[in-house]
Amino acid sequence: MTSIKTRVIKRALSKKGFVEESSKHIKYILCDEEGKTSRIFTIFSHGSKEYSDDLLSAMAKQLKLEKSEFIRFVECTLSHEKYLELLREKKVVF
Repeated sequence: MTSIKTRVIKRALSKKGFVEESSKHIKYILCDEEGKTSRIFTIFSHGSKEYSDDLLSAMAKQLKLEKSEFIRFVECTLSHEKYLELLREKKVVF
């Protein structure tokens, strides 16, 4: 069973072009180099300290990744450029 601290996930998202938007929940939205937002986003609850398998799978789906790709994304072995390349291959972004 995999679990990852939310602060680690948030840090990876911030490094890879996502911007934080806060309200009832914390939302991370993928932006391009010019600040234009995409339809790709994920949401965090304010109280969560760690996400386990089910939530990691849901988050991976929101980011248009397989769970294994998402783990690599968070561990920073999947670069921002490679992530965008995967999204373009899937015809999902920009």
